Amino acid sequence: MADVMTMFDADYLSAAWLQGRDVTLTISKVVPETLEVRPMPGRKAKKPTERKPVLYFTELEAKRAKSGADTPFMLICNKTNAKAIGALYGRDADAWAGKRVTLYPAREMCFGELKDVVRVRPAVPAGKSPPKKSEPEPESRDEDIDPSMYEEAV
Repeated sequence: MADVMTMFDADYLSAAWLQGRDVTLTISKVVPETLEVRPMPGRKAKKPTERKPVLYFTELEAKRAKSGADTPFMLICNKTNAKAIGALYGRDADAWAGKRVTLYPAREMCFGELKDVVRVRPAVPAGKSPPKKSEPEPESRDEDIDPSMYEEAV
């Protein structure tokens, strides 16, 4: 059965996209982004925008590029998830690139309403990260090296 919420265009992951299961992904980068704030019903937003870290995932970026499908490939990282990842890998978000996390759907009270949310499991996932794209090493060109640079002075 397809969850109707997965049928809407979205760049960001949601609990519906996880389809009730754990999904382990590799963080490719963390980018701070300014996002529009959606106020709670009946309330006014304190400010129109808010800066939050957005996580990009290697596997989902590749899937989206390969298929051209509208696969969501980013996760807006709230404080709860940032603390969970920070507990696993430290608070330096730049160091999270290449690290794996397991996302899972949960139902939690948020601002007085029961909401479907994405959470991060508090354990480092088993298994290896996918290989990083490596740049080809430059060919060694011995003719460009001046051997006199390495001779010892007498």
